[in-house]
Amino acid sequence: MLALGPVSAEAQVSKPQSPAKAETDSQRIAFVHLRFTGAQVQLVGFKIVPGRFKTAPEPAGERILLQVVGSSGKPLWEGWLNDPRTRVLEFEDTRQPRRRTGMAVAVPNPEVVVRVPFIEEGQTIQIWNVTPPAKGSGPHYQRLNSVQLRER
Repeated sequence: MLALGPVSAEAQVSKPQSPAKAETDSQRIAFVHLRFTGAQVQLVGFKIVPGRFKTAPEPAGERILLQVVGSSGKPLWEGWLNDPRTRVLEFEDTRQPRRRTGMAVAVPNPEVVVRVPFIEEGQTIQIWNVTPPAKGSGPHYQRLNSVQLRER
């Protein structure tokens, strides 16, 4: 297990390279436990189990991009999750009964377990923060960390 340090200026890029094709026919899945602290992500641990990987739709808004990169540096797979550092709470508006309102709340140091296909020994998971596009531009990508998965 390997956890790298904070985001550097050169880690901020316009967009990571996309995989040529989704290689989700993996017969093994890695359950990856991550801890978010500010603008950093640390690998807490991971477990590799047999199984088929199922894909999920891309969420909207601020999100986290997970990208599996092979030992050659070529992206093999990518997936998304809602940013765990922010949670939206919904409740009934007291001024307008039967109407719901929402509020974004910051979650300090959240931990999540994510599933990624385990395609090859030594694969790296690159973790990116994706900010929605401003009017007239594309989304902003900021690399938070890279972690390498090796079986023990």
